[in-house]
Amino acid sequence: MASKDGLELHVISSTHWDREWYNTFQEFRIQLVDCLDLLLKLLDEDPKFWRFTLDGQTSPVEDYLEIHPEKAEAIKKYAKGGQIELGPWYVLADEWLASPESHIRNMQIGTAIARKFGSEMRVAYLPDEFGHIGQMPQIIAGFGMDSAFFSRGCLVRDTSTQFWWVAPDGTKVLANSQGYGNGSRPFRSPEGQMELIDEEVNLMSQRTKTGHVLLIVGSDHRDPLPRLPELVKEYGKTRPHKISHTTLGGFFDAIKKTGLKGIPSVSGELRDHLWVGTALTLYNCLSSRMFNKQANQKCNDELEKWAEPLTGIAAQLGITHPSALLYQSWKYLIQNYAHDSICGCSIDKVHDQMMTRFESSEEIANTLKGRAQKGISTKAKLGKIPTGAPVFSVWNPSTHTRSGLVEVILEAPKDWPKQSGI
Repeated sequence: MASKDGLELHVISSTHWDREWYNTFQEFRIQLVDCLDLLLKLLDEDPKFWRFTLDGQTSPVEDYLEIHPEKAEAIKKYAKGGQIELGPWYVLADEWLASPESHIRNMQIGTAIARKFGSEMRVAYLPDEFGHIGQMPQIIAGFGMDSAFFSRGCLVRDTSTQFWWVAPDGTKVLANSQGYGNGSRPFRSPEGQMELIDEEVNLMSQRTKTGHVLLIVGSDHRDPLPRLPELVKEYGKTRPHKISHTTLGGFFDAIKKTGLKGIPSVSGELRDHLWVGTALTLYNCLSSRMFNKQANQKCNDELEKWAEPLTGIAAQLGITHPSALLYQSWKYLIQNYAHDSICGCSIDKVHDQMMTRFESSEEIANTLKGRAQKGISTKAKLGKIPTGAPVFSVWNPSTHTRSGLVEVILEAPKDWPKQSGI
């Protein structure tokens, strides 16, 4: 419950990490290494700096450990201890251009990586996607989560940051929608910090029906703020509001205890474009960099509609399932689904480099498809076929039975005997 004298403020330490955008992946990774080096140093040296949310995605950890594999145990130590929140997503993907299946795989991969380190944030964090699909609450609930944070796309009905987010089937999750770095400027300002925090608190107090306010001290590619515990303590001493340095999970636990009376419900696609306490949706990106969109569709079809089902059928016939290779193919594809990547709003070099990932994903999927087709064909009952006759297979990639004429051009061997009826 909120304190008797005022609001209850929840301060989150975080960063928002665009894997690539106005810089390439490798250029941003150099910054990422500096950022996580500083975070681990802070956690080693300052017990008061005890919480950090790593942007709701696990790809930054993988990217960091490729450079510093010796830091894996330190990440695991602080993830298991709750100091670093990982997941649940692999990347913060655009919701419109990624396929429905890829949303499931994105969270499956993200949670699997987080669990390897002993931690998994149980809040669906969607801070910077350019609007939201109607069924996202259903996907979130399908992974056993009941809370979500997001930014763009919602005008925040009834001026409330907190509301029920309802899917078409009636599934609902408790949501909080606001800017993902609203506490960054006031807490990081070299002057007038307490007054700037007051301004943000006063603004947010008009949009909460529970008495709880979320202040996120982290924005695009920002390092952890070492002085944050001191500032939280100083603010608590001089203001009537209760304030704590906490986690997103702790924030949602607190607002659930209020009873949630009077909070509105929001449903349908969230594509509002006005800037009202959140951010623009940038929906014009749907038509930019069409060569990336076309490559994505081709790659997705190869993986999702061919390689996955055919290798599954082959496995039922006793052929080893290439799960690790499919996993890698999905990772290459989903890395391109980061919102600044697949949306086509980055620098030219980023979108050129995306094509390599598409090609890598497609090459794996295409090769596995071919091997599965060959394996399934060898198990097929072919009946009586004339000696030396060319054999071919016809494949139905759809999910239902089909019939019809299939035209095939075959090159018969020169010495193939001419027989009646053939």
